[in-house]
Amino acid sequence: MRNHEMLVDLIVGMLSSYFDSENIYKPRLVTNQIIKGKAMKNHIDIYLEFVQMNNIERTVINVVADREVTTEDVLKLANTLDDLEFKAKGVLYYDSCISDEALAVAKYKLKTSKFILQEEVIKSMIKRFGMILPDESIIGDPFWVVMETGGNGENTGTYYSYDGLIPLFLSYKQAREVADKNSDLKVYGLSQNHLKILSSFTDSTHHQLALLAPRYGSLFSKEYETLVYGPGNENILKWYFRGENHV
Repeated sequence: MRNHEMLVDLIVGMLSSYFDSENIYKPRLVTNQIIKGKAMKNHIDIYLEFVQMNNIERTVINVVADREVTTEDVLKLANTLDDLEFKAKGVLYYDSCISDEALAVAKYKLKTSKFILQEEVIKSMIKRFGMILPDESIIGDPFWVVMETGGNGENTGTYYSYDGLIPLFLSYKQAREVADKNSDLKVYGLSQNHLKILSSFTDSTHHQLALLAPRYGSLFSKEYETLVYGPGNENILKWYFRGENHV
C-alpha cells in the first residue's frame, strides 16, 4: 500500500511539472477519488481535468505498483470509464510489468504506461532546459532577441546585452543587424512563454529588459540612446504578454 501511494505521488508530481511547463490553464488534479457513476461508485487513483481549445479534457488514472498488471486491472478501469456520466480518457500506470493478455485487452480500451523514475527525471530536466532557451525556429511573438552561441553553433543561454539592458527587438531585421556583427551571435524568436521566463530571470539579476523602436534605424547609430525604453518588466508583461495574469 505504501509503495502504491508513493507511485501515485510521483505520477502526480510528473503531471504537475508537465502542466507548469506547458502553461496549462487552471488544471485540476486530485487523488483518491470516489466518483458516482451510472451504476456504481468508482474509486479512482488520480483524476485530472483541464481546458484545451475551449474543450474540457478529462483523464482517469489508476496505478498498479510492485506487481504485474493483469487483465482484471485493465477491465476494472475500462468498466469505470463506461460507467462514468462523462466522457474521459483512461490511463493505467505501473512500475513493474504487464501481461501480454492485459496489454492486448488494453490496446482497444485505454492507454498503459510504465513509470520509470530515472527516465522521467531526465525527460523533465530536458524539457525545462528547453523551456528556458528560445528556439531558432520560433517566430517572435512579438519580440526577437540576440543570444550567444558556442563553437558548435548551439545556444549557450547567454543573452546579448548592452549597458545592462537586454534589448527586445520588434524587428527581426534590426536584430540581425546586431547578430551579424559577431559570428557567435544568433537571432531567436521569443515566444509568449519565453517572454515570461526571461522576465522572471532578469528580475533576479542586474539586467533589465528594454524595448527598441525599429523605425529609427541602426542600433549603432548616434540616435541609439533615444531608441531604448525600459518601462520595467511588469509593464512589458502587461502590454505584451497574453497570459491569465497580464490581460
